[in-house]
Amino acid sequence: MIAFVGFNQSYIEYDRDPRYAGKSKYNKFLGSLTIGLNGLIGFSSRPLFLMSIAGFIIALMSFFLGVWYVIQKISGFNLTPGLTTTVILITFFAGAQLLGLGLLGEYVGRIYDEVKKRPKYILDKKINFDD
Repeated sequence: MIAFVGFNQSYIEYDRDPRYAGKSKYNKFLGSLTIGLNGLIGFSSRPLFLMSIAGFIIALMSFFLGVWYVIQKISGFNLTPGLTTTVILITFFAGAQLLGLGLLGEYVGRIYDEVKKRPKYILDKKINFDD
């Protein structure tokens, strides 16, 4: 977290003793993938925003799909009875649920950011202040 904020850093070199017993169960691929995903998801509410956008797009697509089915019906295509209604309803409600979950997630993400109580800024030095 210190590097994330931008503070000066230093390091301490040390010799680590070899492993006492057993063999490490750390999988380099899956472990690195997990760490990377935690870095992407843990510090951003961007995936929640993208989920909201995806929900809106899916719900909008259901509207256009409905228009397409109406055009097909007017053109004289033989559509399976009930299939169009089912497809449109499932698509619309899936998009609405995804949109609702995205908005709720964004709200909870903002609460989480506020609860961490991190400072909005960090002062390097004070000038002309009485302490």
